[in-house]
Amino acid sequence: MIKSVITDLDGTFLNSQGDYDRALFAEVSAMMTAKGVQFATCTGTGRLCQNRRL
Repeated sequence: MIKSVITDLDGTFLNSQGDYDRALFAEVSAMMTAKGVQFATCTGTGRLCQNRRL
């Protein structure tokens, strides 16, 4: 059973333009929420940069 999904931002979750597919993420996020799976990001660029991107 998956309890959480943690992803790096740069080059993993975010594309080369520093963006992500918001419609796809909303769909996947809804599925994770329905199953009780938590989602988190991690990055080496700092929290301020992380907040601005999401």
